[in-house]
Amino acid sequence: MIQISVSSDVNRLTRWLSSAERDQLPYATALALTRSAQAAQARVKEEIPRAFDRPNPLTKRSVRIMMTRKGETVAKVYLQDEAAKGTPPVRYLFAEVEGGQRNETRFERALRFAGLLPAGMAVVPGKGAPLDAYGNVRNGVATAVLSQVQANAHSGVNENETKGSKKRAGAKRARYFMGRPGGGRLPLGIYQRLAHGVKPIYIVVQQRPSYHPRLRFYELVEAVIQAKFAGLFKEALAQAMRTAK
Repeated sequence: MIQISVSSDVNRLTRWLSSAERDQLPYATALALTRSAQAAQARVKEEIPRAFDRPNPLTKRSVRIMMTRKGETVAKVYLQDEAAKGTPPVRYLFAEVEGGQRNETRFERALRFAGLLPAGMAVVPGKGAPLDAYGNVRNGVATAVLSQVQANAHSGVNENETKGSKKRAGAKRARYFMGRPGGGRLPLGIYQRLAHGVKPIYIVVQQRPSYHPRLRFYELVEAVIQAKFAGLFKEALAQAMRTAK
């Protein structure tokens, strides 16, 4: 979360106020802060499609604000930290804002909990992964993959996809499996079984990918506050004085 404190700006702007205007100061400050936060929110949302290739709807609406209450001198603009389904935006966007390694996804945590993903390892989409319009593995596929590889883990299956294991598997074995196909020649990953061979859906890599900051979240928010707060405060004070009459 980013917090923007404007107490010093308020002091500078209110030095010459009349007593009547000072009475309206708490209301005007809160209103100006809320409007400044809304302007900053709009600016970051505008930047998201420029920073990312095909951002999904959750990412596009991930910028939130916390309304400023009367008497407060802080506005808050933040990235959404919860989601009804999937990973909250603040988790997967953190590295895009701060740089460094991305956070572990819910999919990776589930694999690790099942004992399938070793410590220090991560998964990335394989060449055969069916992707949605936003470049992510399709939700239905990810759900089916997770269900089947977890079921394999719980039943003790360790799939290396040798000729012998293929023959023993028959038609009842899971469509997706985790292992090193081709007698161990292919990399560890999650594969889809085909009539003739396998297709890589996820590949296990040594560590989570690292990112350089792509979304200038802090800079954009601070720039908007610096540019707009004084004007919005004057407008809010004038509105407060009109309603007080």
